[in-house]
Amino acid sequence: MKSKFKINKTKASVLGSSFAAFGAILASSCCIIPIVFFNLGIGGAWLANLAVLQPYRVHFIVMAGLLFAVGLFFYIRSLRCYTETCPPDKRKNLWMLAALVVSGALIAAAVIWPEVEPHLLRAIR
Repeated sequence: MKSKFKINKTKASVLGSSFAAFGAILASSCCIIPIVFFNLGIGGAWLANLAVLQPYRVHFIVMAGLLFAVGLFFYIRSLRCYTETCPPDKRKNLWMLAALVVSGALIAAAVIWPEVEPHLLRAIR
């Protein structure tokens, strides 16, 4: 049975990659983003306010994982689109893949950060 709704698979995959990137930023908001800001020289007392997000870390990581899965689903779905109405766009696919790779790296960093941080702090001292 054919669906009445026509979904532009390229736009859907861009949206899915954007969701994955947003989820990755959200997952790393309590731990990694303050360190990145500090290393870039963007500091201040407002960075301490991000520590309030620490109790919600697990929820953010789960949401980021789900959004990453949605982005990956739409990316893979856009690769299988080879019709006249939906020609594959290699440039957009490359950007979507880059966004998914960066998102996956941020999510992985957010997951392993509590185990890695004590070793890094011990190495600094």
